[in-house]
Amino acid sequence: MAQRVYLLSYDIRDKRRLRAMHKVATAFGRRLQYSLYACALTRAQRIDLRIAVGSVMDAAVDSVIILDLGAMADRESWIPPYESLGVVLTLEARSSIIV
Repeated sequence: MAQRVYLLSYDIRDKRRLRAMHKVATAFGRRLQYSLYACALTRAQRIDLRIAVGSVMDAAVDSVIILDLGAMADRESWIPPYESLGVVLTLEARSSIIV
């Protein structure tokens, strides 16, 4: 089945839900920036993503955007419809803080 490329972006207000959404996002896509993921998905996987997102977020306070960027013919010839310029995001390991 043909895949389409989606951008997944989220703004989650609760730390527990944020961690859960991060797990969902990394299961379906590749991180581009904080809370922004590129996902190459079939139609069935897109439905699974929507169900997983809906089960994590609180629609009263959180927001999620799933943007369809179009079809992906094949992985070998595919050129992403976006470019990432500037500083490459890396996550720093955080140590415990004792107060």
